[in-house]
Amino acid sequence: MRGDLSDLPPLFLNAAGLDPLHDDTTALVQRLALTNTPFEFHNYEGVIHGFMQMSSELPLALQAFNDAAAFLRARHQPR
Repeated sequence: MRGDLSDLPPLFLNAAGLDPLHDDTTALVQRLALTNTPFEFHNYEGVIHGFMQMSSELPLALQAFNDAAAFLRARHQPR
């Protein structure tokens, strides 16, 4: 959290609303907002740490994967 966050590649960040690490992620987002690093942040309320491992049972987990995939597709540069 104390390192230089400028000039990083585009970042996709997500956080589970009920994650003990949630505050760390939002602090990182606040620091990134002060840099020229492009990023996208999604907060998924009502889910726990590791929720994306439950995508077969949890629609919000599948949504998180879809959001991440959309982020990557938007930045894909065809050769």
